Amino acid sequence: MTPRRPIAIALSGAFLLAGCHRAHLSLEPAVLEDCGPGPGKVIRAEWDARGAGMDRVMLEVLRPGAEPTPWGEAPAAGSKSTGPWGSDGLTFVVRAPDGRELDRRTVTTIPCRTPPKAPKPQRR
Repeated sequence: MTPRRPIAIALSGAFLLAGCHRAHLSLEPAVLEDCGPGPGKVIRAEWDARGAGMDRVMLEVLRPGAEPTPWGEAPAAGSKSTGPWGSDGLTFVVRAPDGRELDRRTVTTIPCRTPPKAPKPQRR
């Protein structure tokens, strides 16, 4: 083994460890069922950017084809819920105060597993 080999292995390990310290963002629910028209869903976003060295983060939401909308500034770790306006394609972004994107997640939709109930016949 040449003297360069141990240095390369050590650097590779350092890069792998550095990759473990980053921000995490999760959505609940992250997948919605498309069961017909109706109001949007409340989506809860939870993030933790302390591993990326953040004290504060900027939150954004994006609708497909639209410009990002600021959703507030927050502590490095926390959670926040939308109103009943979450829908397919809604993207949540966590940014560092300098604007760097730390993580993003997008709500997706699957076909309805339970068909909507038919309305009950009205009595006359």
